[in-house]
Amino acid sequence: MKKEKTVYSSFDELPLNLSADDVSGILGISRANAYILLHREDFPTIRIGKRIIVPRDPFLDWLWDFEFVKLGLPKPDLVMLLDMPERLSSALVRKRSAETGRATDIHERDGAYLRRSREAAFYAARTCG
Repeated sequence: MKKEKTVYSSFDELPLNLSADDVSGILGISRANAYILLHREDFPTIRIGKRIIVPRDPFLDWLWDFEFVKLGLPKPDLVMLLDMPERLSSALVRKRSAETGRATDIHERDGAYLRRSREAAFYAARTCG
């Protein structure tokens, strides 16, 4: 029986300890790649017997370091959140699609994904802004 994947609405909902499946979902990578990452020396893990867990806060610190130090992406010095109600956003996407004949993309069709993205933006504004 396949285990159902947990979907978090925001970073605030993440458990204190993450599993490989959690890391996979958060980073948008395969489960196999998540396990490769969990075995890297510089990745924050705790081993309990054969089990590998990832503490949430050190993981988020690792992610910050990876993006802004190792990859050299510009660090945000200010976070501005321009929020738009979901109904208005969806209406604008549908209008554009109807006017241009261009189909909505996979992300625009996934309301749950859009809600999670919005919550992630709020989290970033709270923690980085």
